[in-house]
Formats: sequence, structure tokens, C-alpha cells
Amino acid sequence: EKDFNNSYEWYLKAANQNHMAAIAKVGNCLENGIGVNKDCAKAFAWYMLLAKQGYLNYEFKVGSFYELGIGVTPNYPNAYMWYHKAAEKGIVDAINKVIKMLYYGYGVDTDYSEITDWANKLIKMGKEYAYCILGKLEEINGDDAKAEELYRKVLHLSSGEAQYHLGELEYKNKRFAKAVDWYKIAKNKKNAWAYVKQSIMYYRGEVPGVYNRVYNGFSSNHINAIALAQDAARLGLDKGQRLLGEYYYEGIGTKKNNTLAFKYMELAANQGDPECEAYYGEKLAWNGSLDKNKAMLEKGIVYLERAANKLSRYQKNLKDAKEWLNKLKK
Repeated sequence: EKDFNNSYEWYLKAANQNHMAAIAKVGNCLENGIGVNKDCAKAFAWYMLLAKQGYLNYEFKVGSFYELGIGVTPNYPNAYMWYHKAAEKGIVDAINKVIKMLYYGYGVDTDYSEITDWANKLIKMGKEYAYCILGKLEEINGDDAKAEELYRKVLHLSSGEAQYHLGELEYKNKRFAKAVDWYKIAKNKKNAWAYVKQSIMYYRGEVPGVYNRVYNGFSSNHINAIALAQDAARLGLDKGQRLLGEYYYEGIGTKKNNTLAFKYMELAANQGDPECEAYYGEKLAWNGSLDKNKAMLEKGIVYLERAANKLSRYQKNLKDAKEWLNKLKK
């Protein structure tokens, strides 16, 4: 059996002498609790040493710690800065992060021209899925025909992303039957977003040719909606988990169940998306204030703080939750 405690001590001695490989080992031990108590803040500090030396994998890792708030306060501008450094060195995962942050305006101003440049770099690297990124930009520019042409270039990809986007094009133009046809193909390729979108269509009663019935007091459309959300949640999509949590919370297609609702909302929030963090935080804080449950309210504030630290628009939600807590303490 390996003596992990002794291994950590030796790694630490070498790391203190500025041995780069040992620094990486110490960070990994601290991050994962191998031979030492888990301490992500200390792991982050060691990883930062490597990132500052230009080790690209650790530039990406530091970016992810800043994005998710692992061992450090979440900070989108810092996350973007470190992802960008790694992206410039050709790290594909970092390029994907940079594109996402540029698109949504996370820690940086939205810049479609820069996204175009990065997407073209991905294509030159053989990453054909980037045609879908270019297609989405064409949609934003109002050229749906060009967008469709780009999506159709990559119908062969196993991700189902092109089919999903073609479904979105049809949905946007209210051609719901054609949208469903594309979503079904994307679902067959296990595209989680297609499950989410078709779930929403059932919830809204937008699936053509479906006669809505009532079973045991529940709409058949809503039963289909929650079943599709369950599929998306099983595939690990945060928005699918959040949607499933919302259905359980509201009693859509099933009896209301806050235990399951909060379970899936938390799974979504723990993936780091600020929208999911804020949604879960709001629901916890609201229910905590109603039930006079201080622990629940405080947990809600933790998630709202994560979201607010990333996006300022959630500061008001955080302020409201803190006021509820102050009233509860009086």
C-alpha cells in the first residue's frame, strides 16, 4: 500500500525548493485530499505559482478555479484572463471557455468578431463543431440561410449539435413540427439540449399532433415534459437538472416535491453556472424565510453570493435574501 502521507511530505519539500513537478503534485494532493487534508485554497495558491510560470495546463486550471469559486472567491474577469492565456497557446478547452464568456459577457464585454476569430481557429485545428458557433453568429446577424448552411456542414457529428441548432431555427420561425423532427434526431445522438427544448415545448403545449389528456390529475403534456427533463438531467446538463428541479418544485407532471426539487437544483448550481446558482439560491432563501429556517436561508445566500460575485445583476437578489435573514434573526 502506498504511503500517501510520506509522499506528500516529500513532494512538499521539493515544492518548497521550487521544483515545478513537485508543486503540481502538492497542488493535486491538496485539491483531492491525498495524504493530507483537502484544502482547495492552498491548492489554488500552488497552482497559481505554476500558472504564473506560463504552464498552460495550470493557466487553464487557475481559470477554472476562479470560474467555479474553488478555493477562491468566484471572479469572472480573472477566470477569463487565465483562460485567454491558455487559449492563446492552443488549449482547446480554454478556447471553448473564452468563446462562451465572450458570448454571454461573463467577465468581458460581448464581442462577436473575436468569437468569429476563435471559432475559425478551432476549425483550422480540425474542430468541426465550431461551424455551429459560426452558424449561431450568422443567426444573430439575421442571416438564417447562412446559419443553416453552416449547421448542415456538420450533420455527421456525433454530438447532435447541428441538428439541435437546426431545430432551434425552425422553432424560432414557429415551424414546430419541423423543430420537433430535428430535436428527435439530436435526442437520438444524446444531445441534452434537445431534451430540454422538447420538454419546454411539451410544457407550453407546442408539440403538434399531440392530444393532451389528463392522467391521475396531471396533464399528459406535463408528464412528457418532466420525463424529457429527467433524461436531460441524467445526461448531466445543468439546465436540464435545473428544469427538472423547477418541475418538481411547481408540481409539473408530478406531485410537488421540494426534496427532489432542491436536489436537482443543487446539482445544477454546483456546476457553476450563475443562472443556476441564483435560481437555487433564490428558492432556498425564499423557502427559508417563509419557514423561518435560518440554515436554509443562509445556504441560499451562499449560492446567491456565488452568482452575484460573477454577475452584478444578481446583487439585488442577494441583498433581498440578506434582509430576510436579518428579519429572521430579530
